[in-house]
Amino acid sequence: MSNETIFDKMSKPEKEVADFLTEFGIWWIYEQPVIVKDEGDRQRNYYPDFYLNDFGVYVEVCGADRKRDYERRQEIYF
Repeated sequence: MSNETIFDKMSKPEKEVADFLTEFGIWWIYEQPVIVKDEGDRQRNYYPDFYLNDFGVYVEVCGADRKRDYERRQEIYF
């Protein structure tokens, strides 16, 4: 049996956001899947970092230590 928690899967910036949201009593779900269409109009599953259930908002934390294509993610989410 593993003692791994959801926080063990998060990057440092994601943990900071999770702590901030929790401190202000904002309920969140980590990596809630959302279906979006790609440039070929095909449905794809994406996993933004947080879903704020009470607000119906997905949050992607752009501050991970590893390089990512955040411009592409901005196209998808906005």
